[in-house]
Amino acid sequence: MEYRPEVLELPDGDFLEVFWGPERSGAVILLLHGLGGSIQSSYMPWLMQALTQAGFQGIALHFRSSGEQPNRLLRTYHAGETGDLNWLVGHLRKRFPERALGAVGFSLGGNVLLKWLGEGGALEAAVAVSVPYLLERTLQQLLRPQSKIYHDYLLRKLAAAALRKSSARPDFPVRPDAIRRLRTLLEFDQTLTAPLHGFSSVEHYYRSSSSRPFLRYITTPTLLIHAEDDPFMTPDVIPLQEELSPEVQLQTSACGGHVGFLHGESPQQIRGWLEERIPEFLQNALSFHPSFLHP
Repeated sequence: MEYRPEVLELPDGDFLEVFWGPERSGAVILLLHGLGGSIQSSYMPWLMQALTQAGFQGIALHFRSSGEQPNRLLRTYHAGETGDLNWLVGHLRKRFPERALGAVGFSLGGNVLLKWLGEGGALEAAVAVSVPYLLERTLQQLLRPQSKIYHDYLLRKLAAAALRKSSARPDFPVRPDAIRRLRTLLEFDQTLTAPLHGFSSVEHYYRSSSSRPFLRYITTPTLLIHAEDDPFMTPDVIPLQEELSPEVQLQTSACGGHVGFLHGESPQQIRGWLEERIPEFLQNALSFHPSFLHP
């Protein structure tokens, strides 16, 4: 998948990197990656391709410091940071005033998207996949021995980004040797995420950034996709029907893992279900809008 990169200057002196998919004249669909992810994450190019084939204009966001270039400020991004998304949506509204705007968020990116929608943000359609609706419970699952491979992978990604930032900023509050000594995601959030972003404690960060309490306030047509066997979290993280606003549809499956959801009659026919379901939902939700185009 070929992307066209663009750097957007933010009002606070920092910047965002966005990556445009092939040019299309349909609705603009914003893609939000997960924790430690980027446009290189496996789910990003195949969804961008599926959206392009469906006639949508895809655009992927790198959260601050998710690319090769560290962002300028000490702060980066976290599960509850919705300010950058709010700014970017406003920017896209001005840039494409005649087009519908939607978004798809994966994992942490889905948490950011849902929290922003529940805070009063508005789109024409949204999809959130494999979201850690309750951050503290998700962390507890990741700290269990059976989740060690996932936990250690995420910690390595976050530590590497923090080390790049510390080498670029002499005033970075945590020394490189201290970053290398971090052994759990909880320690990382206690040492870096919470204090860098103004939270009084790591518990405060998890409690105020979890998206589940915001679901009842969403006014955008939204699809939640979740697997009961997601290794990142236990099924009790999945929201109850009474916690959802009338605009939110929850679709669960017994299998699917974390941003997996493969299906097919045989191993030779296995294909990604998300790349079919997500464009289908967006097409139905946006079919009323003048910018909607059939592929």
